[in-house]
Amino acid sequence: MHRHRLQRLMEYLVDLGHVVFATGRVLTDNVILSHELMKGYGKKDISPKCMFKIHMQKAYDSVERHFI
Repeated sequence: MHRHRLQRLMEYLVDLGHVVFATGRVLTDNVILSHELMKGYGKKDISPKCMFKIHMQKAYDSVERHFI
């Protein structure tokens, strides 16, 4: 009973960046998106672009221990 209630809540609360922690989301989605963004960066005939590399923490690294 509690598992089902918590699962519905987690699907609502978990950010898309933490895809492996929610039902129906796949880790490789972020990898594929990154690849698609990088594909056109070598072309000289299109407008200038900028990309930022961000550090992606594991979700459990940022959870306060007293919360658990």
